Amino acid sequence: MRAARASYRWADAMPGLTHRLFLAQDYAVINPLQVGAEGYVGLAVVRVLPAGLERHERMMPLLAELRGLPEGRRMELLERAERWSNEHDLPLFSALLACPAEASRLVFHLRRRMVLRKPDGSSAWLRFHDPRVFRHLRWLLTPAQMAGLMGPVTAWTWYDPLRAQWHGHGRPPPDPHAGLSLSPAQWRSLEQLGALTRRLGELADEGGDTDDVVARRLLNELVEAGDRGLPGNVLEPQDKDAWR
Repeated sequence: MRAARASYRWADAMPGLTHRLFLAQDYAVINPLQVGAEGYVGLAVVRVLPAGLERHERMMPLLAELRGLPEGRRMELLERAERWSNEHDLPLFSALLACPAEASRLVFHLRRRMVLRKPDGSSAWLRFHDPRVFRHLRWLLTPAQMAGLMGPVTAWTWYDPLRAQWHGHGRPPPDPHAGLSLSPAQWRSLEQLGALTRRLGELADEGGDTDDVVARRLLNELVEAGDRGLPGNVLEPQDKDAWR
């Protein structure tokens, strides 16, 4: 018998990934740059590959459908995820998604949202599947923009390695079919997310706080300083020859 679907308030923090919470998830997102094939062996995965990024296929996230698996198999996956977390800094699953839509519709939506059109007409790849990115999008984007980003996903669950906590974010109420048009200020902030991720990591290593209040302050400082010399790995040009 399937567990009842989890309900979330805005950005709930959770002590751990419980059996009940895991059973309520429909899909899992895996980052192949952080997880080798041995991590998802036995899972049927679909690569979320936007048009135009075919030559960077190996870097694109993988989507695994969980809801059709027997409960015993799901529990084995949960145990595997727990073992992985004990041995690695980043989680086995970059995100867990509660989503009633069929896999084909979800993949189509994620592909569309991964590529953004910049003000100068060029395109950029937004790595929102990375929990180190998604946590900041929650407050960088408006509720309507977050609804448009999440689309058919009703709740997005991710692990914050800096604070060692699982979090859940319910889709805001505006139209999930809305587009994702960003303001100039939001673009400037997105361009600094790579630097922000590194700053927060350094702060965590020093024992400092890395909550959203601190992240906002650091990002404001980065934007105000106009520090364009720091390489980023969150928002990447679509036509870039190679990503490291």
